[in-house]
Amino acid sequence: MREGVDRSTALPARAPGTLPRAVNNTPTDPLKPHRRGKPPTPSAERSAPRPNDHARIGGIILAAGRGARFTASAPDAPEPTRARDPRRLPKTLATFRGRPLVQHACLAVLDADVRQVVAVVGYRGDAVREAVTSLQVPTTRRLEIVDNPRWQAGLSTSVAAGIAQLAPDIDAALLMPADQPLLEARHLRQLIQTFRSSQRTIAAAADERGTVRGAPALFAREHFPRLLQLEGDRGAGSLLRTRAHEVVTVTLDPSALRDVDTHADLETVRTLEPGLVSPADATNPGDH
Repeated sequence: MREGVDRSTALPARAPGTLPRAVNNTPTDPLKPHRRGKPPTPSAERSAPRPNDHARIGGIILAAGRGARFTASAPDAPEPTRARDPRRLPKTLATFRGRPLVQHACLAVLDADVRQVVAVVGYRGDAVREAVTSLQVPTTRRLEIVDNPRWQAGLSTSVAAGIAQLAPDIDAALLMPADQPLLEARHLRQLIQTFRSSQRTIAAAADERGTVRGAPALFAREHFPRLLQLEGDRGAGSLLRTRAHEVVTVTLDPSALRDVDTHADLETVRTLEPGLVSPADATNPGDH
């Protein structure tokens, strides 16, 4: 086993009610006299630490799906290579710039400012797991692989599998798609920085038109129970809509958010360059 890669697939059982972190709400002693002094100035209040300032981030790479549209759009394979028929391989193993898509996603998250990285695999799990474990992971990072046996039930099951694997000291989860190869670590770092500098509990990427994407997105721990309750083949998009008032967005160039859904999409992204991050947008999706 390569150093830094955890092959364990155990999912620790955690009751949703135990997810939120405890907060010290000890009241002030009414019998204790207050110290005399000047009240805090507005500037002092503004300089007080924000709740997200030192948030510990856990990255979840969603790589369990088959990618039905991608496999359906594959050309017929010649008989001698039938075993590697592109219609049988998951989208995450499609090659982009010499690497499978899942490796691009893993490297982007590993190079971002995260405490823990979890890759969720499902369809053709052994092959995807091999692609992940073959990465040279820095000794300062730990890459865990979790199997999602319910991947056919939809993307929501992969989100839940990743959330369940996060350590108790993780304050927020970064959901990372495995089919956006132009999404790089610098984009994720900007998303994390925006989350930490805001008072919001969710940070999400948006395109130049202000359309908020379901991933990549960051969710504070208080949203973990909601993420665990997602159903079907939908990611966190529904949560972004229902909690829009809690979302801060980062605008990315459309190329960075380009999905690879078909083989034609893959050919298109091969001609593009990663988009640059625009200044963080401190508004919620409804303000665009």
